[in-house]
Amino acid sequence: MKYCASFFETGLSMIRRAIFLDFINLAFKAYFFPRQKKYRQKFSFVKLALRQGVLPFRVASRQIFIDISSLVGSDNQTGIHRLVRSFAACVSRMERYEGYRLSLVYASKYRTGYWHAFEYERRALGRDGLPERDQPISFKAGDIFFELDWNMKLAALQRPFYERMVEAGVRVFFHVYDIIPLQLDDLFTPRSQKLFEDWLLEASRYTGVLCNSRAVAGEYGEWRQKKGLPPDFVIDWFHLGGDIENSHPSRGLPDNAGAVLEAMRTTTAILMVSALHSRKGYAQALEAFEQLWAAGREVKLVIVGKDLRMDDMAQRLREHPEQGRRLIWLDNISDEYLDLVYKACSAVLFASRAEGFGLAVWEGARYGKPLILRDLPVFRELAGENAFYFHGNEPAALATALEHWLALHEAGKAPTSEGIPILSWRQSVLHALDALIASTHGARR
Repeated sequence: MKYCASFFETGLSMIRRAIFLDFINLAFKAYFFPRQKKYRQKFSFVKLALRQGVLPFRVASRQIFIDISSLVGSDNQTGIHRLVRSFAACVSRMERYEGYRLSLVYASKYRTGYWHAFEYERRALGRDGLPERDQPISFKAGDIFFELDWNMKLAALQRPFYERMVEAGVRVFFHVYDIIPLQLDDLFTPRSQKLFEDWLLEASRYTGVLCNSRAVAGEYGEWRQKKGLPPDFVIDWFHLGGDIENSHPSRGLPDNAGAVLEAMRTTTAILMVSALHSRKGYAQALEAFEQLWAAGREVKLVIVGKDLRMDDMAQRLREHPEQGRRLIWLDNISDEYLDLVYKACSAVLFASRAEGFGLAVWEGARYGKPLILRDLPVFRELAGENAFYFHGNEPAALATALEHWLALHEAGKAPTSEGIPILSWRQSVLHALDALIASTHGARR
């Protein structure tokens, strides 16, 4: 018993209490709770934290550190994780750019500091020739740190580490996807808005931010002025990529995929792609299509969106009388399946009330699909006159717009997306890296 007690005390002294408790908690949930895949991913991350090396990984050249913390912890295949995975896959293949070593890194809530994501690169991205254990990063003047991922919890926890990097001459950037929680008071609680603004203030303490679009960069700049933050700060932007096939896509098709895809091909099928968040306009879209169906329109609404358990939309879709007929909802599908869905559908609808970018706009255009978009500044930035735009938040407004689009489509006069200059993920990564490197010389776009 004395030996067991001594071993237990030694174990607790080697790892923080939080790691130990998470290890026990997630180990149990990973094998006995529902949603086991989610808990097993988190359990794997805790085990990874226990296997990390202690000696820093040192390189002679300058480095650009790219934070993919949430992706390493648990890739839930939402839009942000799909974006980060696509970006990370390109970076891993490039290895170096303009004299910088490109390093994928991550942090955790268990301790201060960042580690190289060697194990993730080997397992998920198929990269060879890396050290066996994840090792702490070693930084120096002239390096660049870019928090590509979005993790509100980590920023404040890692502040001492960011400050040490800045003191050493590292330029620290955060990625601002959007400021939507501060724009839609009716969809976000005061508490969630405060949590988001606290994170945004944290991201605004260092060297600069990169945004997903010129529109978001402008919105962020206005917010920064209202807050009275110092003007000596870099605000830049880059566009995302639209080629699913080169984004290290997830694989797998369900048994009924052939029948579902054929049902889309045999009639006009309009596709919406994004998680089931209330700001994405799903309620308005569903009720607009219900009006079309009541009027006898044989048009399908296809939704590819992960159930976030944030409102009752998933239940409405699951129990809808048209589910499986004129309504098709595909939850948490692979990128391989999404690729085929894009090809099978007739058009892409984006009814979101606010957006930082909108990957489905880029992806729909890459597949040559007509676009039906809410008239938002960011969508105008991406698509210009190569889309059909609608206004209004009421279902009737969208139903009227859809009737107009269907008439144009049937007459062969609907706007096409052919003129949209879509970037590949490699081009997107290069634009982001160029913006980061340009900042070292005080240059801005």
